[in-house]
Amino acid sequence: MPEERRSLETRKKKDWLRSMRAQVISFAAFEKELNAALASGRITFLVGAGVSMLAPSCQPSGPALKNLAIEAICAPREMRTVLNRVRQSPRYRDITPEVLFQRIYACLDRKQFLAFFDVLRFSEPNALHHVLGRATKSRNVHVLTTNFDDLIERADGRPSRITHLHGVLTQPGSMVTRINQVGRGINAAVSLAARPTLLCVLGYSGNDDDVLALVRRARPKRVLWLARSRKDWAWRNIRRYASEHEVAVAHGNLERLWPLPRRSVQPDSSTSDKQRRGREDAIERWGTLPRLIDRFAIMTEVLFEIEDYKSVVRLSRTAMLHAKGSELAGWFRIQMGEALRIVGRFSEAEKAARQAIRINSRLGDPFDIAGAYNLLGVILAERPRPDGRRARNATLHALRILDAVELRTCSLHMREALVVFRGRVLNNVGLAEYILGNHLGATTHYGRALQVKRKVGDMLGEAITAGNLSVAYFHAGDAGKAALWKKHAFVLMDKYELRREKGYVLRCTGTIACERGDVTEGQQLLREAIYVYRSVTGLEFEVKRTSALLRQSNRQYPAARSYES
Repeated sequence: MPEERRSLETRKKKDWLRSMRAQVISFAAFEKELNAALASGRITFLVGAGVSMLAPSCQPSGPALKNLAIEAICAPREMRTVLNRVRQSPRYRDITPEVLFQRIYACLDRKQFLAFFDVLRFSEPNALHHVLGRATKSRNVHVLTTNFDDLIERADGRPSRITHLHGVLTQPGSMVTRINQVGRGINAAVSLAARPTLLCVLGYSGNDDDVLALVRRARPKRVLWLARSRKDWAWRNIRRYASEHEVAVAHGNLERLWPLPRRSVQPDSSTSDKQRRGREDAIERWGTLPRLIDRFAIMTEVLFEIEDYKSVVRLSRTAMLHAKGSELAGWFRIQMGEALRIVGRFSEAEKAARQAIRINSRLGDPFDIAGAYNLLGVILAERPRPDGRRARNATLHALRILDAVELRTCSLHMREALVVFRGRVLNNVGLAEYILGNHLGATTHYGRALQVKRKVGDMLGEAITAGNLSVAYFHAGDAGKAALWKKHAFVLMDKYELRREKGYVLRCTGTIACERGDVTEGQQLLREAIYVYRSVTGLEFEVKRTSALLRQSNRQYPAARSYES
């Protein structure tokens, strides 16, 4: 991206407070308004993990939970190298816990997965829990919490006034731990009885789309938000609330409120030792559950998430040695083929896909057979010389296999996986149709894919399909629809760091614009695609391919000659 455009984006970010209904107030003003609302008894609290992180509760934060899970998975010595690789990745720090837990859930059964959250059971209520618990005894005070613990209830809170938006530990099946669950939204039955006069946000990052949708439905007259600093995640997300609500933001720590007793900041040593031992035992028990090949499977998924595709290839090859004769023998070849496809080694990727088809056909698992055919179709569609007809045949065959499965005979975990995967196969059938020039067929399949993905909450998949729709409509000459879908796709891609997918949309629309003669716009889009691809390690193939398109445009239209960023 050119320097002048980056500086413009920086100025926009600095000016967002002035352009929205938001103001920064002092901590003293925050306290005064909060106490007045509590005295009147008309206030709703929205609280997050920060409330339960105060001593003596000392619950782990979302990033800490993420680290605990990965360290337990990588406990065997065979996994130490990949653990170090993940820890060193700058992208790992930015992955939200919900996205990571979605990857882990894909490789474990539901009971094994939920057992991890037993680590949260070893805590006692802190002073802020007691304050919130006492507040719920007032007539019009409600507490909405995204935390799984029941510490506010245990602090003498009234359960009828406390709503766990993402479930509670005492009912493991209700817990919203994965990004697909967040994508489905909060149950429509969960709503506020009346429009709150004041919504006070404490210890919450504001990162959840389902909570944002709930607040929009509630339409509070004013939002009072306490953020630690401008570096806090909450500060980045407040603008999403400020676009529709009047928001007042103060900076400060939760310990300063009311003020909390000093004993709430310094836990009793015997209590903290008991908590620590309980958590260590829970993690140790959970860490013994997965098989070694399950650990390899989880870590290939994590490596995909941190965009370390070359490590996926190496780890998959190692895993194949351990998985001989198991149900995952073909699955690791799919993982390796997918990574090889992304880095541009299409011949090796196609070989891995065909090996997976043979192995999985012998094993007879329809999910893995469909996965291998789907991979083959995508490889044939995306290689430098696409074969749209064979790509369509392969992806349609994968779709027929999935449609033949009786979902009623499958477990809940497998049913969800099959439906999510069906949405992604529909997307890839649309891609094959697009390559064949059948834009109507492409948009039809993309639309069907989008319906499935929205139903199951697959927001990452929705971003990809929205991007494909924008390309298809742009090619068809419908600039209005193309712009709408591109905007929707980029919001999700930027939120979840889907950089490769964003580069693909920029490259395709840039190529189409150049072919139409709109060279200035096309070259700008191609330069942005190169900038995005260069930010991802291992995508040298995509950088070279997009640079070649830019050079070709310069040769065809020398008057519009541009530079590569």
